Amino acid sequence: MTPKNKMTTEQGDSPYILAIGIGALDQSALCRIQTISLGNIRVASVTDEKIPEATRSLIAKADLLFIIADLDCVAESNLVPMIGGMARQRGSLSIGIVVASTAKKPGESERRTKRLAEFVDALILIPCQPIATPQETENCVDAIVKTIADIHGAITNIGMVNLDFSDLKIILTNAGIVKMGIACASGVDRAERATLCVLEKLKQAGLKSHTARRVLIYVESTDSLTLSEVCTVLDFFDHLSPQQLVLIASATNNQMGERLCLTMFATE
Repeated sequence: MTPKNKMTTEQGDSPYILAIGIGALDQSALCRIQTISLGNIRVASVTDEKIPEATRSLIAKADLLFIIADLDCVAESNLVPMIGGMARQRGSLSIGIVVASTAKKPGESERRTKRLAEFVDALILIPCQPIATPQETENCVDAIVKTIADIHGAITNIGMVNLDFSDLKIILTNAGIVKMGIACASGVDRAERATLCVLEKLKQAGLKSHTARRVLIYVESTDSLTLSEVCTVLDFFDHLSPQQLVLIASATNNQMGERLCLTMFATE
């Protein structure tokens, strides 16, 4: 398959990507984004209920907008509705990445999550242990950055199978709550084992492959990745109906040794 120019909007321009952090934890994630190879993502932060004019100007330019927040910080706030509303007015793709403490009662987190999902195209919930130590903070930041890096990589990194920004919009526009699973495997049958592990994680999160409405799959490995392994991943979805859509992207990362890593985003 011939690689195509992935970083283009419908107008043929490179998409303007913005990540906005709300709260202290999310400032750490923004700093990490700036220090790794996600150089074309602009960053901004909001710390109170008023959005600075400079940040409003950035939102007005954004084609792809990540909103990073702690669920406890924004559950009753108007920041996500305001930022999401500005993104929708422009026609941007807005993705909320929200950290939720696993110590909260399930019903409480679910109610808060559903409220926030109304104001963005896609909302990805990242469960984290209650933050009490620097290591726990680091784990949450790692999860946030991994999520953004994989979505970003799906439309920027050139691999055997490529997607572009318009493909991403097809999967995530008006997607609602998105379930995510990540797994890595090495050795024989690594693609099958990684896929089974991800599907089990999605099942535990309440989503089965046959009920998924739209699925985005991102496969990352060294140049040892084969077309047969990509097909192995897709074979798990060969039973889907015509109303269901699965898109897959792959990327080459020669620092991964023998590992194959798989990230899956799925909506109902």
